[in-house]
Amino acid sequence: SSHSDEALSCYFKALQIKPSYVRARSNLGISYIALEEYEKAARCFLGALSMHPNASQLWENLQRVFMSMGRNDLWDK
Repeated sequence: SSHSDEALSCYFKALQIKPSYVRARSNLGISYIALEEYEKAARCFLGALSMHPNASQLWENLQRVFMSMGRNDLWDK
């Protein structure tokens, strides 16, 4: 968790090998949250949700991103 910037390249490589790897996409989003890159994090979670729309943890992470962005208007959507 203290090396989020270093983890990014690992997640990118995992996604090059297997683009449908939801867990890598989710972990990439978590790393972006740690780096306070919320728009990138939101894109990661939305991409993961497009593959696994019933994953409650992904929805919770996306809501966390929206709160961090001050975008409570997106929370309900």
